[in-house]
Amino acid sequence: KVKNCHALDKILEGVASDYNKLPQLGEVHLQGLPKLTSIGIEAPLLRSLEVRDCSLLIHVISSTHKPENLEVLKVRFCDNLETLFAGTSEDCVLPSLHTVQLWGLPKMVSIGTNCEPCRNPLSGTALN
Repeated sequence: KVKNCHALDKILEGVASDYNKLPQLGEVHLQGLPKLTSIGIEAPLLRSLEVRDCSLLIHVISSTHKPENLEVLKVRFCDNLETLFAGTSEDCVLPSLHTVQLWGLPKMVSIGTNCEPCRNPLSGTALN
């Protein structure tokens, strides 16, 4: 968990790829990071990602860090979030994703370019 770090603007973005790989990381909770602009975590076993109160964040996942084992994605109160998946030029398939919860995202316009988040119906989906 990373919580209430008011000066933090990036998480492992721009760091040499050997240092941003977290092969055993399963859950990430980010909350109260008002200056956060990018998340550069490369975690192949990531199952749960929760982002809350990150008002400068524009996207949650970039095409270079697709978490293929992601099961749960919760994003809340990110005032400038425009899309969940950014820079996706190819199909982005997340076969394990079963829960997406979205709240308080006034600028969100899309899930992501050519992105198919899951093949099965989602549960717990909310968009306000």
